[in-house]
Amino acid sequence: MFSSKLENAHLIVLHSIMLKSLVEKLQQIEDYRNPKGKRHQLWVILTVFILGTISGFIGYRAIGDFCQYNEKALSKMLKIKSNNLPSYSTIRRVISSFDHHLLESLFNQWSQELISVQQEQEYFSIDGKSLRNTVTDKYGNQQDFIVFISLFNHQNKRVYGLRTFQNKKGSEIPYSQDLITNSTVTNAVFTLDALHCQKETTRKIIESDNDYLITVKKNQKKLYQSIDDVVKYQCSRSSFYDTDFSHGRHITRKISVYNPPENIDPRWISIKSVIEVQREGFRGSKPYQQTLYYMSSLKKDAMVFAQKIREHWSIENNLHWIKDVILKEDQSPIKNLNAVINISILKTIALNLLRLLDFPSVTKAQRWLYSRLESLFFLLE
Repeated sequence: MFSSKLENAHLIVLHSIMLKSLVEKLQQIEDYRNPKGKRHQLWVILTVFILGTISGFIGYRAIGDFCQYNEKALSKMLKIKSNNLPSYSTIRRVISSFDHHLLESLFNQWSQELISVQQEQEYFSIDGKSLRNTVTDKYGNQQDFIVFISLFNHQNKRVYGLRTFQNKKGSEIPYSQDLITNSTVTNAVFTLDALHCQKETTRKIIESDNDYLITVKKNQKKLYQSIDDVVKYQCSRSSFYDTDFSHGRHITRKISVYNPPENIDPRWISIKSVIEVQREGFRGSKPYQQTLYYMSSLKKDAMVFAQKIREHWSIENNLHWIKDVILKEDQSPIKNLNAVINISILKTIALNLLRLLDFPSVTKAQRWLYSRLESLFFLLE
């Protein structure tokens, strides 16, 4: 059970962050629909979709049910006429036709306002997620799908920026670079996989007053070889050992940190450390061995790098998995691409709000919020 003091603290967070900032931004979006015959304001439709999602109602019909079950409460909360909440069909029509670029822009503006000045340097993963329910020509040479790139904070598990694109019409690299350039995050560390081991990406990160920790693979042949030579012929300046017995695995890791190669291409700017991660052990009954290289603009010891390299993949468990399993993103039968992108953005907004409540799990936060829907009235006064 939560104390009244803790409950009030949760409500104050929602008030200051969501209902005063997000709703105001939703109200500012220009309504694209013909005024004739329009019964429901655009911001109301988007708001009830978000409220329904954070309360555990997933999908058009479920959001319609959420409006029906909470008609009086929502009408009072949103200060609209009774019996004037959108129906399932209205919600579906609006979400399908509303330009997703507008919602993406709104999310990025709102999420940037959530950034606070931190005493310690924070870490952010940048990673793309394909929306599997948008895949076409799955096994052919014309395969296509929507990609959703997120700027994800390791510590508070919130998203502070996103980009979406159609795979056949773009690449994750320039969209991620654009995300870096336009983010207001500073004095942070961006962690990225080997796809983003690009000279231009490192330059943009440093120019944005941030640092990087990036996987290096053989797609950058000369860089990889230079690091490989350092690991073979130089002494490490720091080492750390780690053992993992979780999920049926028995894996030992050795993390070694070296000074960067002297002959490195100067266009790889600000490299201060190269890191070798050796993994070996068993997954089930199968032996396992792997060596990976990383580069960083930081000069840290091996224990810090070991922790942050593992934390990079928290985006998979704490964002991608949550959206797929709890928020049922990949199970959606919706095929309209504009709708799919809009819903994914709205779910990311909902997830950020649930994270603001600081519960140990998203499901617990959903249950807590839904059982206290009427207590949110005063927050819109």
